[in-house]
Amino acid sequence: MRILHIAPVNMAGVPMTFVKAERELGHDSRLVTLTSHPYGYEEDICLNLPFSDMSKFFRIKRILTPAQRLLVENVHRVPDKIPREWQPGGGAETLLIRFRERLWRGKIRRFQKQTDFWNFDVIQLD
Repeated sequence: MRILHIAPVNMAGVPMTFVKAERELGHDSRLVTLTSHPYGYEEDICLNLPFSDMSKFFRIKRILTPAQRLLVENVHRVPDKIPREWQPGGGAETLLIRFRERLWRGKIRRFQKQTDFWNFDVIQLD
C-alpha cells in the first residue's frame, strides 16, 4: 500500500516514526513536510515552503490582522456556516495569503509529479 503523511513539520519525530513502522510492515510510506524542524529531526521529503514557519507568521499576523479577529472567547460559538469556511480577515491578510499561495504553487506541483501524488492509497494529514 502507498501511504503519504503530510505534516507542517516533523514534530518531535513522530510522523517519521509512523513512516518507518509502516515501511517495516512492507508499505511504501512517505512523509512530506512543509518546512524542516528547527531541532533537525529526520526528514523524508521537505518542501521548504516560504512562510511556513508559523512563529514568524503569527508575529506578522498580529500586526496586520484587525484586533477584533484576534480576540479569543472562551465560549463555544455556533459557526455561521457548516462546514466552516475560513476567510481572510482583511485586505493585507488577503494579499499575504495570495502571495504565499503563488510562491508555493510551483513547488507543490513539482512534488505531486515527482511522487505520483494522485496514486497514493492513503493520504494522512498529520
